[in-house]
Amino acid sequence: MIAIFVRGASHRPIFIPTRVADTRSLQPSAGDFVSVFSIDGGVEYCIRLHGPVGPACWRGTILSIGREGVPAVVAQGIELDDVVEVDQSEMTNLIHCQRIG
Repeated sequence: MIAIFVRGASHRPIFIPTRVADTRSLQPSAGDFVSVFSIDGGVEYCIRLHGPVGPACWRGTILSIGREGVPAVVAQGIELDDVVEVDQSEMTNLIHCQRIG
């Protein structure tokens, strides 16, 4: 996962090593929620997807961060509301969302 917009950072991307998941059946779309788990530190990031930026890469916003089940505001240099790019192979726990109206 790559954090591309981080408040207070030096405008350099932050790379977070994440677990690879079995994503063969995932069909994400804009507005969906996904979880991404870091390799080191046991951190879970919940991300709302904005849209694709490549064949299997998506841009989204961090909505929640959990460290071993405990809510956090910051983890590994990433904060709530930061914009990230996440590879589809890193996504787990896909929750489809629909707009009504």
